[in-house]
Amino acid sequence: GAAPATRPAAEPAAVAAVAQAMAAAERPVLVAGRGALVSGAGQALEQLARKADIPICTTVDGKAIIDEESDLWCGVVGGYGMDCANKTVRDADLVIFVGSQVSDQATLNWTCPAPDVQVVQIDIDGAEVGRNYPKCLGLQGDARTVLLQLLEGVPEGKRPPWRSAAKAFVDDTLARQLACAESVSTPVEPARLCAELSAALPDNAILVSDTGWSAQWSATMVRMKASQQYLRAAGSLGWAFPASLGAKCAVPERPVVCFSGDGAFWYFSNEMETAMRYNIPTVTVVNNNYALGQE
Repeated sequence: GAAPATRPAAEPAAVAAVAQAMAAAERPVLVAGRGALVSGAGQALEQLARKADIPICTTVDGKAIIDEESDLWCGVVGGYGMDCANKTVRDADLVIFVGSQVSDQATLNWTCPAPDVQVVQIDIDGAEVGRNYPKCLGLQGDARTVLLQLLEGVPEGKRPPWRSAAKAFVDDTLARQLACAESVSTPVEPARLCAELSAALPDNAILVSDTGWSAQWSATMVRMKASQQYLRAAGSLGWAFPASLGAKCAVPERPVVCFSGDGAFWYFSNEMETAMRYNIPTVTVVNNNYALGQE
């Protein structure tokens, strides 16, 4: 089986209207979510962004759809996101959501972008299109297919001032992270832990993160490549450790790393017995702050 099982295209007239809106916008931004990843839309997303000269942000669940060292990448949006991404989306005059539910978390409780900003929503589920933003141009269809439709229809664009502004947001955020990552203080700064993890992850690694602070730190401070994969718990504290074992069973040829806190790990530490019994070789990083901090 494969997901999506079919790849429906959006209505041509709707695609033309969105292509026109993209051409007219001064500060457009693409925001890729989990649906874009499931669709395998990374290459089409990057091609469209290059042609139209548009920066790319991701939701937490869309992380690693493009290389996070790319000049197009502007960070992870939302309540679990980065200042640079939220500033980019907040300053945009056109926000193109690709395969995202456009939830309260991804939009800082629907303030980023503001409700009156022009939004485009690409989603295979018609019930999601325009559900949370009234000023929405909807494109119902498979994310990759619709992006390729837009790639064909949108004219080439050049937006040096906007791209420079977005890059400045990114540079500022990463500089502040680097200052924490270089700290040699004890206890170890989470930013330093994430920087070390970024450097150590193999190119084909899967990183499974727990929810709460673990998700916030790993999503914002671990730099990832498009050849890697990021999975995170969405609300169930402790999920990451057993989920990492499941991921390793699914793709035993890929290295799997779990990023968890001490509280989260204790929820399912008994699964160490499962890992030993079935010889499931994963790596688990436990950020032990003795606090069960998310509670």
